[in-house]
Amino acid sequence: MESKKDNYLRILDSKEISKNNAPFKIMPSVQAIGEEYWTLLEVAPKDNVKLEVKERVYIGDEKRDKVDHIIRRITYNDLTNSAKNVLSEVISQIVIDREKYFIQFMNTISPLNVRMHSLETFPGIGKKLTSEIINERNIKPFDDFKDIQKRVKNVGDVSIHIAEKIVEELKGESTHYFFINLENKSDVAGEQRRTERGRREGYNDRSEYRRR
Repeated sequence: MESKKDNYLRILDSKEISKNNAPFKIMPSVQAIGEEYWTLLEVAPKDNVKLEVKERVYIGDEKRDKVDHIIRRITYNDLTNSAKNVLSEVISQIVIDREKYFIQFMNTISPLNVRMHSLETFPGIGKKLTSEIINERNIKPFDDFKDIQKRVKNVGDVSIHIAEKIVEELKGESTHYFFINLENKSDVAGEQRRTERGRREGYNDRSEYRRR
């Protein structure tokens, strides 16, 4: 089954990599995250295009203005320190920009079992806050993030809780996955093994989805 693909990315960091294991052949490379499926990618910008951190860029099937091609899918461990440092902030902004979707998520997310609710697995949301959130949404569904903060005391910024959960899933540290597609997660694990093997044998530039 073909993995789902993001149409838009947010830039996390830019760097330069050696092409075909030759230090004198340098190509620009940008690390980014997908807005919908949270796919971590390494992409090559078009000639004379400089992509800025946090910038939103199109990588769909139509004509691309700034991205030439996708180099490869990467994992959290492949991210530069700079990319890791801005990851939570970038994801939080995406969550805010997709507020309608995530409010629907908060209004409908269900229990894992009779003993534990799914929200309890989110960083910063324990059993007590989960109980208050469920009680409030049963009275009236939440309208937006501010509505949750207003009605649930001490819940804090919900977009940050969601972003931290997504980061946890990207790291592979979660026991329950709500945002990262498990099929993609398996693909990434395979990609990680292939990348590590490639580093031992010499880097091979496996570009895909080239667009001119």
